[in-house]
Amino acid sequence: MAFIDPKLVPTRKLANGQEIPCIGMGTFGSDRFTPEQVSGAVAVAIRCGYRLFDCAACYGNEDQIGKVFKAAVDEGVVERKDLYIIVIVLETIAANLGSMLTPLGNPQNLYLYSIAGMSLGAFIKLMLPYSVVALVMLVVTTVIRVKKAPVVLQEKSVYERKSRDKKMIGMYVFTFLVSILVVARVLDYRIGLLVVVVLTFIFDRRVLKKPDYSLLFTFIFLFIFIGNIKRIPELSEALSQLVMVNEVGVSIGLSQVISNVPAAILCSGFTDQIDKLIIGTNLGGLGTLIASMASLISFKQYSYIDGSDSKKYMIVFTAFNIIFLAVMCALYILM
Repeated sequence: MAFIDPKLVPTRKLANGQEIPCIGMGTFGSDRFTPEQVSGAVAVAIRCGYRLFDCAACYGNEDQIGKVFKAAVDEGVVERKDLYIIVIVLETIAANLGSMLTPLGNPQNLYLYSIAGMSLGAFIKLMLPYSVVALVMLVVTTVIRVKKAPVVLQEKSVYERKSRDKKMIGMYVFTFLVSILVVARVLDYRIGLLVVVVLTFIFDRRVLKKPDYSLLFTFIFLFIFIGNIKRIPELSEALSQLVMVNEVGVSIGLSQVISNVPAAILCSGFTDQIDKLIIGTNLGGLGTLIASMASLISFKQYSYIDGSDSKKYMIVFTAFNIIFLAVMCALYILM
């Protein structure tokens, strides 16, 4: 039985932006074939690479074909939108936990590292046990929970890189190195920021239109809110006492409602135990959807998928995050 990679089949874009294959299979045959025969042919066609099927109630075989579609989805032969959920959730957890090993990994690490006065080696040593356990958990969970499915990679044998592409690559490599120098405290952050902004504006100003500025401004307003909290004597005093008692627990808890970056900024004003805030805000990226910007971005991207199920996503997301957070907290207690 020959198989054709569905990705190689030409497609056409519909008015709603969705693409469909140019080649499909009709399922009418009630004048000559039984519903079982037609659904059997559909089952074979799916395994041959067909991904477009013309169905109608008047054909009298939708029930049997629906069962074939469900079996193909359950077996992992074809994709269904809700199968994305488990992969996206695990990718989000990997982004949150995988970024905690170094100061460059995420914004709160950059901020806390800048005020902690610790060396790069000390930072990595602090977060290494959590990173190793997180990696093991992700590998085990992926093996157990993610269904196996054939993956066909299509590679271009020849890729002609234009002069502008080469300049863009060079520019972004250079700005990345500038950022590294800023983190290593070799270059002043104001100079680094100026260099990055100017070069981006000159060589790739179109990229400045791509960020989700609504999400960005949401966090800006959160920072303003945090600044106001510090100015309220009663709240400031209460928070100061809580942070001094348990820096890790308070930073994890605050991350669940105001996100881990604002939590890092807020708590850092009430303690000099920055190493505990580093642990707390990194672990605090797990939990609720708002606990980290990565989680919000992933959810928003998933919601763009046609047929996405936000309720199911939230259930799966919350379940996995609670499990990972519980294990990370247990590790901290044991250490």
